[in-house]
Amino acid sequence: MVLMSIVAASCCVTWFQYVSIFSYVKLGITVVKYSPQVYMNFRNKSTEAVSIYQFLLDLTGGALSLIQMGLIAYNYDDWKTFLGDFTKFGLAVLSILYDLIFITQHYILYREPRYSHLKEEERESSVGLLSEGRQIGAVAADPVNQLG
Repeated sequence: MVLMSIVAASCCVTWFQYVSIFSYVKLGITVVKYSPQVYMNFRNKSTEAVSIYQFLLDLTGGALSLIQMGLIAYNYDDWKTFLGDFTKFGLAVLSILYDLIFITQHYILYREPRYSHLKEEERESSVGLLSEGRQIGAVAADPVNQLG
């Protein structure tokens, strides 16, 4: 960022180009931000720790952004402006695509929460631990017989 500021100040790059670079960086960060969560949901076969409301609101924002771009293009009868700001269009479409993936994972693919399976496993393992605990407790309660 400091290097780009120096380049922009030296007139090799205009300030508009300098600021535009950040929009492409934001587009890249969006891919890096969402991809690990999609993979973790796939790997765990669950969306248990993810708030779906975040993605529903993000979907709304992406759709409204596309509607805004469409209304501006319609109002000025200039449809080149709809795709003219590639990063705004790309960010809206990318957000909508990832949000649809998350919504599909949450409501269709991994609908049953995994914690119900975990609770059953915990109950089974705690029963085993309790029976082992009684044996351990019995041994500890009678240390003389241990030496025996």
